[in-house]
Formats: sequence, C-alpha cells, structure tokens
Amino acid sequence: MGEPLEDVLEDPMDEETEEGPMFEEPIEIEESEEDPMEEQEQDGQEGAGDPDDGDDSDDSDADGGDDGGDGGDGGDGGDGGNGGDDSDDDHNALLAQGWTVEIHYDMEGDAYYHPRLLALVQRYHPGGTVQYRTEHWTHPDYLGFWETEVYIREGTRVRYIHRAITARLTREAVIRDAARQALVVNRDRHFDDIAWEDDRYLPRRRSGQSTCNIAAPLGEANLRLRPTLLCLAEINTDLDQTQDELDVMGRAYLQLARENATLKQQLGGPDVEAPGVPAQSPPRNRGEFGDPNTSTNVDPYP
Repeated sequence: MGEPLEDVLEDPMDEETEEGPMFEEPIEIEESEEDPMEEQEQDGQEGAGDPDDGDDSDDSDADGGDDGGDGGDGGDGGDGGNGGDDSDDDHNALLAQGWTVEIHYDMEGDAYYHPRLLALVQRYHPGGTVQYRTEHWTHPDYLGFWETEVYIREGTRVRYIHRAITARLTREAVIRDAARQALVVNRDRHFDDIAWEDDRYLPRRRSGQSTCNIAAPLGEANLRLRPTLLCLAEINTDLDQTQDELDVMGRAYLQLARENATLKQQLGGPDVEAPGVPAQSPPRNRGEFGDPNTSTNVDPYP
C-alpha cells in the first residue's frame, strides 16, 4: 500500500536523506513475544525518509524521488511515485475511518537478506544493529496489510532507514522486502571495497535510483556465468517492476476502501476527525512495467 513511514537520511528525499544527524534512545525490543503496541495516531520522525524502499541517512541529502520502481524509496518527485505527504494523508484517513495499526519491533529477519545485511552493517558501523519496525493495519471490514521500515543503527544513532517497496499480507514477506532494499543500497555504498568478495554478483542499487547493477564476471573461466547473470538481471528487474505494480494495486484498494467509508459516513455514519499529518519525506522514483529506468544491468567489461 503506501509507503507509510519510510526513512531517514543521507538525502532527505532520497534513499539517502540528509537532514542533520538523528539521535534516538535505544528501543527495547521484545520481538514477537511482546504484545504489539496499538497506535491510533503516529507522529512523524524528524528526517524520516522514503515511505518506500527508501534509504535515508542522517548524513545524506534528500533525494527527491523514490529509490526505485514506482516512486519507490526516496522522494516524492519520482516517475509515477507517490510522495510522503500522500502516504501520510492516506494513513491518517485510514485511522479516521476505522482502521487500527499495531507496531511490532524485530531484530531478526529472513534467512537470506537479513544475515548479509547485518554482516555488512556490523562491518562498517561500530556497534551496528538492524531493527525492523513493522506496522500491522487491520479493519473489521477490509483485508489487512503489513508495512515495514528497517533501521540501521550505529550504537544509538540511526544512520539509515529503508522501507519495503509495498505493503504485504504477511509480516515475514514485508520484512524480507525491507531487508532486500537495505542490502542492495548498502552494497552499492561500499561496493568499491567489496567488489571482489564472494557475493559480488548480488544486485546493487544507488540510493534514490531505480536501476540495479550486477558486477561483470571479469576473469571468470566459467563461460556459463555471464548468461546466468543476464538471467538474474532480468529476474531482478521483473521482481522490482512487479512490486511496483503490486503497490499501485494496493493503493487503489485503499482508495476504494476510503471512498466506501466516506459514503457510509454520508449515509449516516459517525463523523470522525482525521489525525494531523506527521512529517515525512518522499519515496523513491517508480515507473510502469517496462520502464527502462527500472532495470538491472550487468557491469560492462572495462
């Protein structure tokens, strides 16, 4: 659905947003065992970043567009992207029309992206940790959904915030997506240093951009590797574009739910005042399926 809360950082509107360092007290986490915290209204975080797969950093400059796909993880000004204000308006309207949100915190993620992200964070950030903040939206009359942002911390300081591209039906799926977005961006950030490591062929993406890159198979004796990487590039592109389309459909579903609730109120339902709009920076640039800007490329031979 929307990228309701996405990110802080190196470029306030980019996957890397820069709004001055942001400090937070450590958050006590009780993982899944803890009863979820129910929120009826959310306050925005200063410097909060893309509502998408956004990557924001307290050291960065906002990147006006989502960091990918359909307005993705960065800013509001991207191709076909929806800005942070739009997401905030959407969620405030949901809260005013009978939706409930529960907040969950996790320090663990999926078995593939999360371990690699955590290893990368701990390598480049002293005392680095990875924390997922997940919102579970429910309504008695409509299908609920989950949205997640991942906080990369250096001690108690939040360095980057990345958001999942779109809402999902399960907590596990949306956490996996957020971890993937954070991994591909942070791999690009440090790629000069890790370009010859074993996982060098994993896709990477510049913060605020929608195009991914995969390292060229230089010096590889296996002639089957390059065709395999070209196939990986196509699959990765299809995944990004499919997530963008899923997000468009999710937004359309929520819009219909809002209109339905408004009609019910006009027919005699209670008049509920919408909460105030929290501060939020925009999401990453996104395009429709087939948009050449949402793609994955294998690096050319030098």
